[in-house]
Amino acid sequence: MRRVFLIRHCSAEIEGPRRCVSKTDLPLNTIGEHQVNRLKIWAGKKQLTAVYSSPLLRARQTAEAISNGKHQIQICEELREMDVGLWENMSFDEIRKSFPDDYAIRAEHPGTHPPSGGESMAHAGERLKIAISEIIAGTEGDIAVVTHSGASRGFLCMVQEKNPDDAMKLPQPSGGISTITIETNGKWNLDSIGEMPDRFPDELLKQWIFDRNAVPGITRDHGAAVAKKASELASKIPNTSVDLELLFSAAEMHDMSRHNAENHAEAAAKLLIFEGYPKLAEIISQHHDITPVAGIEAELLYLADKMISGTAVVSINQRFSESRKKCKTPQAVAAWERRYTDTINIIERYNLAYICGV
Repeated sequence: MRRVFLIRHCSAEIEGPRRCVSKTDLPLNTIGEHQVNRLKIWAGKKQLTAVYSSPLLRARQTAEAISNGKHQIQICEELREMDVGLWENMSFDEIRKSFPDDYAIRAEHPGTHPPSGGESMAHAGERLKIAISEIIAGTEGDIAVVTHSGASRGFLCMVQEKNPDDAMKLPQPSGGISTITIETNGKWNLDSIGEMPDRFPDELLKQWIFDRNAVPGITRDHGAAVAKKASELASKIPNTSVDLELLFSAAEMHDMSRHNAENHAEAAAKLLIFEGYPKLAEIISQHHDITPVAGIEAELLYLADKMISGTAVVSINQRFSESRKKCKTPQAVAAWERRYTDTINIIERYNLAYICGV
């Protein structure tokens, strides 16, 4: 078997309102330059035999980092982004005002209806599939292919045999990697979609995500306090393997959607999947309501979050005594009882009663 790593170029977004860009030849921005360094480390651990790229500068810069001087970059015109036609370089407010009919139809059919004078994701995906098939036929071993989000989404829908109008449901973050395994019989298997080369963002990328999602300072401070408490709890559990870095990152980011979503655990998890961090998302999705099959990192985040009010440490008894007073309906009481039982079970499982104030 062999693998194709389909990679979206790193960030090249310009400041200001988001614009619709395809042919405009943008260089990587500061975040993109940071992301390619992470990709370079990732690629250094792979045995790549070739690196292919779209002709656009943002893709070529990403491909050059992946190659790191080991391969000559192969430029393939058919790996370019889907053509957005008359929408090129326009903000989405401008598009809505200038092309109201096409804008409305494309909102309902994002994969099959093209921008005014452009091509659809489905068409671009077909073009990409032909190009990648030809690349596979002319190479051996594992290869990297650097392209763009619209064309990739159309292509990945084809690989999964999904409705192309579901294309926008597929995560394609800047610098994200989708892995396709090619079996000896020629069958294509999609192993992962749009995952970043690291399991969690480093400090710069974390703050970038926070800033783009307008996460308030009070929420960031709460996350830092929960992360500190979660690390302390983990240190009190002997002979247990805890992924401390993943736990710390999940604790820092667990409430990032609290300011703008009713089910903030689910909303934050969904957002982080689209940012390319599915393992982080899985832990965060359970910090409000834990599941029976949760891993230890999710359990410790769940427990630590109950012990932090704002940035202050509180005991479990104090936390649940206060929250019980707010339960005004039978449903609320039942939810309170379930969460209290889950909390006590975690505490007893890891012998943490002495530190949790139970």
